[in-house]
Amino acid sequence: DVGVRNCTLYLQNLNEKVSLPRLNEHLTKLFSQHGQVLEVHAKRRLALRGQAFVVFSQQSEATAALNGLQGVRLWGKSTVIRYARFKSNVISEREGCLQ
Repeated sequence: DVGVRNCTLYLQNLNEKVSLPRLNEHLTKLFSQHGQVLEVHAKRRLALRGQAFVVFSQQSEATAALNGLQGVRLWGKSTVIRYARFKSNVISEREGCLQ
């Protein structure tokens, strides 16, 4: 189950040893192939390592990225991608994403 379609993707199974700047830069480049990436959000806190959120300007772009990049291998691990459960702050501030 990939969740309810929206503009934000939730990524799991990322390599925890990759630095945050490198991770953010690489994810931005990779996901930008599918649309306008507004934000990549990853944390180093223990509970959140290996996870990231990628926010697109449109839900259709997020869907294209999810379909195109599901299971892609990054730094030796296969990514798991689903739609985020909640809107990102960036999307909430824009009063909802464009459908």
